[in-house]
Amino acid sequence: MNTLSSQPNDLKEKIGETLVITDIAECHYFSQDVFSSGKQVVAVLRPTSQQQLVEMIRYCYQKDIAILPRGGGLSYTAGYLNQSEKTCVCLDTTGLNQILEINETDRFVRVEPGVTWAQLSESLKPLNLRTPFWGTLSGLEATIGAGISQNCLFFGSADSGISAESVLGIKAIVADGETLHTGCYLKGEQQAIRFFGPDLCGLLTGDCGALGIKSEICLRLVPVPKYYRGFSFAFEHFDVLFNVVGKIQRAALVSECVAFDPVLQQQRMKRTSLTDDLSKFGKVLKQSESLTEMVKTGTKIAKAGRKFLDQVNYSLHCVVEAESEPALKQKSDALKDLVSDSGKEIENTIPVVIRSNPFTPPTSMVGPEGERWVPVHGVFRYSQASAVYQQLLDFFAARKTEMEAYQILVGYLMTAAGTNGFLIEPVFYWPDQLQSFHQRRLPKSYLKHLKTFAPNPAAREKVTQLKKEVTELMDANGATHFQLGRFYAYRERLDPASAKLIQAIKQSLDPKGLINPGALGLS
Repeated sequence: MNTLSSQPNDLKEKIGETLVITDIAECHYFSQDVFSSGKQVVAVLRPTSQQQLVEMIRYCYQKDIAILPRGGGLSYTAGYLNQSEKTCVCLDTTGLNQILEINETDRFVRVEPGVTWAQLSESLKPLNLRTPFWGTLSGLEATIGAGISQNCLFFGSADSGISAESVLGIKAIVADGETLHTGCYLKGEQQAIRFFGPDLCGLLTGDCGALGIKSEICLRLVPVPKYYRGFSFAFEHFDVLFNVVGKIQRAALVSECVAFDPVLQQQRMKRTSLTDDLSKFGKVLKQSESLTEMVKTGTKIAKAGRKFLDQVNYSLHCVVEAESEPALKQKSDALKDLVSDSGKEIENTIPVVIRSNPFTPPTSMVGPEGERWVPVHGVFRYSQASAVYQQLLDFFAARKTEMEAYQILVGYLMTAAGTNGFLIEPVFYWPDQLQSFHQRRLPKSYLKHLKTFAPNPAAREKVTQLKKEVTELMDANGATHFQLGRFYAYRERLDPASAKLIQAIKQSLDPKGLINPGALGLS
C-alpha cells in the first residue's frame, strides 16, 4: 500500500514539512464531518499557494493516492470522508484564502477556494458591493470553494438563487495536475460572461469536488441595497404558510425568506447565543434605519424577549431590500398586504438578529443543550410543498413511539430556493456524546454551557435509518438536494444517457478515480 511516509523523496521533502500533516490526532479529526466518520486518512495536505496545490495533486496522481478535498468541513453528508479502499489524503483548502482581484468597473471578484463567505463580505463592504448570493449562516467558517462544490443557499437566495447562480467562472486542477478553465476563464484569459457554447462551468458547480479541485472562482458583484427591513409573521397552519411564501416569491419581494415549525423555533429560542446576538443588532440597524426607528425596534425586541414565539404555530421571517426609502416602503407594504388575510405580523427579532450578525460560530451544529444534530432536506416546486410536508408529518407520526424511546426530536426549517424552489428540511436532535469534531469546532465559551451526554449508538443508528427513509420519501416526490456528498443519490437517479455522460466525464478528467472517489456515486 502506498503511504506518504514510504516514499524516500516524499511530499514533505518536496513541498515542505508544515504543509503535510501525518499526526494521528489530526488525521483522525480530518476524517470526521458533523455527523459521521470515515476511514482515517494517511495525511492532511494543506497548500498555501496555487503552485503547491498543483504539485500535491501531481504527486498523488503519480503515486496512486486518492485526494479528498475539504473546505470549512461543516458538511454532514460524508462529502469529504474516506469510504473507499484506496490510500487517501485529505486536501485542506483553507490555506488557499487569497482574494485575488476585486473589479468594481466590470463587477466581478476572483477568489481562491479557501476564502470564507464572511471574509469576502467584509472585504467588499467598503465598496458597498456583494455577490448576488452572499453566503450561508455558517459563512464565518464555510468556504466559497466548498459552497460552490456543494451548492448552498441562504443570504440572497430568495431573489438571487443558490451559490452556483452567482458564478462567472471556475479554474480547477484535474487529477493529473492540468488546469481546467471554465466559464469566463477562456484559455485562462478573463472574459466578460460565463456562457460561451456549452456551459462547462456548470459541471464544477455541485460536483462535490469529484471532477476537479477548484483553484480559483470568479463571482458576479452587485451593489448592496441601501435600505432593508426585517419582517416576521405567524401562521396557524403550514398549508397557509406555504401558499403565502409562493405568493411572496412570485411577487419578487424579499431577499431572504425562511420559516420554522413550532419545534425548530423553540429550539432556536433556547440557544444561549441568542442573547449575545441581540446585543449586536444595533450596528446594522444604524446603517439601514433612522435612529428613531433603531431605538423603536430595539425596544420592541427587548420587550418581546424570548417568549414572542411561545403562542406561534408556524413562523415566517423575511428581509426586504430596496435602493430608496420609498421603494422599501412600497415593497414592505406589498409584503404585509400579501400576508394580511392569512397571517399575523409579530416581532421581527429573528431577521434582525440574523442580519445584524449574519456570520456566527457554528453553534447550530449541536442542539441548544448539547444534543447531536443533523438535517436532511429536499427542494420542491411550490405547488408540491404542502403535499410533501403532510407526507413527512405522517411519516414521523407513524414512528412517534420508537422515536420517543430514543428521545429523537424532529423540527422543520423551510426556505425559498430562488423563485422556483422551496426547501423543506427536517432537523433531527437526539442525546448523544459529541465527537472530537464538535469539541474542536465549537467555541470553548459555548461548550461550557452544554450538557454532557453518554455515547448513544442505538439512537444514532435510528437517526441514520430515519434519514435514509425520509430521503427516499422525498426522492419519490422528485426532490433535488444540495451537498450530495456520499449520502444523497445522484448517478442512480439519472436517466441512462445522463448517467453514461457524467461517468464518461469523470473518466476523462480522473481516469484513475483518485479525486474524491465515491462522491456523487461515481466510480
